[in-house]
Amino acid sequence: MLSCIVLSYAKTLVERSMTDDCLRTLREAAGRNPLDVCVVETNSELKKEIDPFGPGTYAIYPDQPFHFNRFLQAGWKNLERADNPFVAVLNNDLLFEPGSIPKLIEGLGKFDSVSPFAPGFHPEYLTKEAPYFQGHGVRQELVGWALFFRRSVLDKVPFERLFPADFGAWFSDNWYAHQLQRHGLTHALVTGARVKHLGSRSRHLVPPEQASQWSEAEG
Repeated sequence: MLSCIVLSYAKTLVERSMTDDCLRTLREAAGRNPLDVCVVETNSELKKEIDPFGPGTYAIYPDQPFHFNRFLQAGWKNLERADNPFVAVLNNDLLFEPGSIPKLIEGLGKFDSVSPFAPGFHPEYLTKEAPYFQGHGVRQELVGWALFFRRSVLDKVPFERLFPADFGAWFSDNWYAHQLQRHGLTHALVTGARVKHLGSRSRHLVPPEQASQWSEAEG
């Protein structure tokens, strides 16, 4: 039902643990909702392992330095044949709370695109106000490190146009929001779907020359 692209930078044990925790909580949060997961991994040494991220999770290792949008495109090329009705684009520094995926899928029944609520990032009072906050505000309703959208969005904006290779994570979420608005596609924050974002812990692990690839996507 849901195709998930997870970008991973597992160069150290800390980073590897972060990716493993993201995938474990993602699977647990999905419940009975089937997932097709592709991990786009920077550390090609993991090729030596059998199912490095667990059975049922496909891993690819692009032969190039990390580039946010190019890695997303590589992941999509390996998932587009799955023909699932929903797509997720995720950083590896996320911890999903139980039941969050069904709530996000429920949100996709009402909106073309959704993002989860992040405790410590979004104001807690929002969860008491309404189940959804519609809008395209970057770092508000829309956060680039966790985007869920209907596959039908790609009928209006092809994946390569939604995440163009001519720039990386910097402004990627702004571009995504712009494309949604340009094509009359809706987006909302799902306050009942909670995801902890560990961005501030993960960015220092990335080499300085590649750190800008993550900046905007960290929200």
